[in-house]
Amino acid sequence: SFPVSPRPVSRVIRVTNNFRLPLIIYDVFVRDRNFKLADVRTGFVGAGQSWDVAKVVFVANSTDLLYSTDLTLKTNASYLHVPVHCYHGRLLSTNTSIDLGFLSVNETRHFSFNITNVNPVSIPILSFNSS
Repeated sequence: SFPVSPRPVSRVIRVTNNFRLPLIIYDVFVRDRNFKLADVRTGFVGAGQSWDVAKVVFVANSTDLLYSTDLTLKTNASYLHVPVHCYHGRLLSTNTSIDLGFLSVNETRHFSFNITNVNPVSIPILSFNSS
């Protein structure tokens, strides 16, 4: 997963060969232009071994991006499609403003609202304030 950021965000993609036979990585590619590959390493991965295949660099062309694409590895076993997500990190609310009116010192009011996370990662809500 890649957060939308004004700076490039990179992740190393590591493959572990859980097959009993060697895996040969012939090619690594992603068709989306927001993602660039660097340090691509094709070659032989023995049974039970791990291999850093490439570094994926995400450069956002908008602050509103929220979608998934595939990183594809062409191997001797098959084509492996690894989902790659980019997200904006914003939460959606059912109400854009909350107006509880004036409250006296000892008065209590209750109000419910929903917050929806459309991002592919969890986003903790660390605090909530009102004034």
